[in-house]
Amino acid sequence: MNQLFIECVWLVLLISAVPVGCVSLACGVVAALQSATQIQEQSVVHLVRLCVFAGIAYLLGGLGIALLRELFVKTLVAIELVGRG
Repeated sequence: MNQLFIECVWLVLLISAVPVGCVSLACGVVAALQSATQIQEQSVVHLVRLCVFAGIAYLLGGLGIALLRELFVKTLVAIELVGRG
């Protein structure tokens, strides 16, 4: 059961780290461009953040769903084993 918990934590970190990292990198680039050009429009940052997150979700969504499905099956098996034992 402890191994299942560790696997759940790693899966959450894996699924959330990629979009957060990419969005942070893109927003850092936009912030550098804004400081260099004196354009301080906040909607640009939100638009870039939305587009990057949507792209990452589109590209990696299938992989995330497959990993979650596999973990769900393992969890159901573990619950069944706990109920019997």
